[in-house]
Amino acid sequence: PFLEYNIEMLKAQGFERVLLLLGYLPEVVQDYFGDGRRWGLRIDYSVTPIEDLTGRRLKTAARLIDDCFFLLYCDNLWPMRMDRMWQRFLAAGTPAMLTVYSNHDNYTKDSLIVDSNGFISVFDKQRKTPNLKGVEISYGIFRSQLLERLPEANVSFEDTLYPDLACTGQLAAYVTGH
Repeated sequence: PFLEYNIEMLKAQGFERVLLLLGYLPEVVQDYFGDGRRWGLRIDYSVTPIEDLTGRRLKTAARLIDDCFFLLYCDNLWPMRMDRMWQRFLAAGTPAMLTVYSNHDNYTKDSLIVDSNGFISVFDKQRKTPNLKGVEISYGIFRSQLLERLPEANVSFEDTLYPDLACTGQLAAYVTGH
């Protein structure tokens, strides 16, 4: 399964525990990955209805999430360097950091702006803001206190938090050309 590549990458980067937020066919994923022992790490699960968006999934799993957590979406694969990402996150001093594809080759449609200090100043998933340059690639480090900002409603984590964090200088960028 594609998810196995991410599990193996996380282990290689030093992660010891993974929490999978599941909705669609959770039993298939749980049966395959079990407790994670086969990969040399611990895998826990939080299962919610299939229609739940990431905001609700995170809110539901909040008691299982560490004070600082790494979030990635299982349908993306990027050769991350956690050591470099972690150093950037600590240096930024923000409650959130996203990995941003620079998109110099215009491979995809831009959705944000990274300022000269390395912070995301605009996050516009609708792509209506002029001069967007860069794309969030769904790898981020977050402080769990951000989960308190999420309403009880079924909301998108990105749409609910990223624009406000960007406007207030609280969203660091880790920029990559890959």
